[in-house]
Amino acid sequence: MENNIINIYNEEEKMEILRNAHTSFVHGIHHLSEYSNGEINIKFTILHIFNTIELLTKAYLGSINLNLLKIKIDDGKYSDGSITVGIETLLKRMKNFSEIVFTEDLRGKIEILRKKRNEIEHKKFILENEENLLITICEIINGLMVFSKNHIYFDIAPDLLNNTKLKFHDTRIKIDRRYAEAIKDANDFKSKGYLLVECPDCLNLTVPYKKESGVECFMCNQVFYVHKCHNCPENSKNLCLDVQNGQGVCDECNNKEIESVMKASSFFEKEDEKRRINLPREDYI
Repeated sequence: MENNIINIYNEEEKMEILRNAHTSFVHGIHHLSEYSNGEINIKFTILHIFNTIELLTKAYLGSINLNLLKIKIDDGKYSDGSITVGIETLLKRMKNFSEIVFTEDLRGKIEILRKKRNEIEHKKFILENEENLLITICEIINGLMVFSKNHIYFDIAPDLLNNTKLKFHDTRIKIDRRYAEAIKDANDFKSKGYLLVECPDCLNLTVPYKKESGVECFMCNQVFYVHKCHNCPENSKNLCLDVQNGQGVCDECNNKEIESVMKASSFFEKEDEKRRINLPREDYI
């Protein structure tokens, strides 16, 4: 029966990998923001972002089965966690053994970055088509943010930490014309009285809305629906994006529900603690 046990990362092991991924990600964004100050910054961006890709992929697959990280998937028990396969094999195994995979488009961009990483490591790096490469890096970074938040449930670029997301946003506007135009178009509607909401698919603040309606993300062109919150009173003006939290409720109600659950959990923990303290001690005679 022992052979049927599936080994996975425990929460502490997984968080250690994710913390390392976040550190690489922050360094990568910093060097990307300095791209105009020399080729060395583009090299470091590539190295750090590629390392982020590997770590996020390992964190995800290691949560399914640690054997997916081994050099040989069927060579007995998982032993040395430091010896794992490269990104090519990891992505193949993700495709074969996971319901969640990177899109073909993102996989293709990761392959471009992998080749550039190899060029750097073998001291054969040639910076050509700089604009296209930088746009590709931006699209990979955005893809990693989406994957990490939606499938690992880890925000790799939290708003209040190191201003990483804002730094990426400001840099991407300078690099990616399509992104800059989407942001401008969305903000033009904001100036006309529309509200902006983050797109649940691409996580960009590019979905304008004013009333219950079908809405479109100006960046990824996905269509969603904004409607009244199911939980709010009939006369409430609170609206929500139908896929924003999967419940058809506005952020205000969603936050209240989360707060209520946390309070209830805290209450029961305190009650359990009181009961434990008042329990008589076993008299071992």
